[in-house]
Amino acid sequence: MGFIDIQLNNEQLVPGDLLDLDYRTKPGTLTGPVDLYFAVFPPGSSALLFLQPDGTLRDEAKPFRTGVTIKDETTRLYHLYVVDLPFGEYTCFMAFLHHNASLGNVGAFASYIAVARLTIAPLSVAQQAVLAQRGHPDLLTVLWNDTQIEKREAWYYYSTSPTQYDFVNGQLTAQKALSGTAGGVPPKIDPNLLTPQTTLAQLTAALGAPTQSGPFVEGTTDYQAATFAVGLDVVFFKGRFTSGRSYVP
Repeated sequence: MGFIDIQLNNEQLVPGDLLDLDYRTKPGTLTGPVDLYFAVFPPGSSALLFLQPDGTLRDEAKPFRTGVTIKDETTRLYHLYVVDLPFGEYTCFMAFLHHNASLGNVGAFASYIAVARLTIAPLSVAQQAVLAQRGHPDLLTVLWNDTQIEKREAWYYYSTSPTQYDFVNGQLTAQKALSGTAGGVPPKIDPNLLTPQTTLAQLTAALGAPTQSGPFVEGTTDYQAATFAVGLDVVFFKGRFTSGRSYVP
């Protein structure tokens, strides 16, 4: 039997994070070529998707590499920024099968099955910890930069130890005391609502129809803005969420 292991650079990811997925192999007692399989259960799906030779994921049980002589090495399988992948838990599987063997054949496996799990979420572990401790922020600002693949957030809490929390791609970069007040009854928008995947339809379902919507920049329809009565302004660029700001209405 050979050895294979899936290695992740991070098991908890948010939009803007970089995902590196490698696999570590050792020949062990293998004496012949093998076929390599990678499969994943996406969140909310009962279908197991297999990596195909062309790099796509489909429900066809097929190896992505065939006739491979296993070496003692680590190989990069995925190197990508997490932006539009569905939120939830992904369960990944990898294994060797003897060359040209079928998954349904007895003795087809030339290794044990490696398993790894990763979660993609709107908010990071650090952000979820702040929410668990303090609830939704009184006010917030969110900026998504598609070019730099960067999400910047500022959360403002004005009651009980007033504090501002700054995040870049979910990582807490600054925490400082606030002065003054929110100036009224703050909207306490759920930060989970504002991600690069957010659509106007999703915000409308959560907050009601916008009181205003239309072009944000005169002379172009690329930028569209919307205002919600609860106390939220958002801007989209070519349909992509780019910024949000809550305020006391």
